[in-house]
Amino acid sequence: MAEFNQHKADYNAVFNSDAGKRVLADLLSFCHVLEAPDVISDTNIIVFKAGRRDVAMYILQSKGVTDIQEVIE
Repeated sequence: MAEFNQHKADYNAVFNSDAGKRVLADLLSFCHVLEAPDVISDTNIIVFKAGRRDVAMYILQSKGVTDIQEVIE
C-alpha cells in the first residue's frame, strides 16, 4: 500500500506543476483520450490508437484521477 501511495505521489508531483499540466494536456490530446473512437475498418490502426490511449489512461490512473473532469477543467 505504501508503494502505491508513493507511486501516486510521484505522478502528482510531476503532473501537478504548471509545466506538468501542460505536458499532461499535450499527452491527452496526442492520445485522443477525449475523442470518440474513429470508425475504421483497419484493425491495425484501431489497435495502435487503443494502445496510445491506454498509456494516457495509465498516467491518469497513476495520478488517482477518477473523473476526467478533474483534468480538463
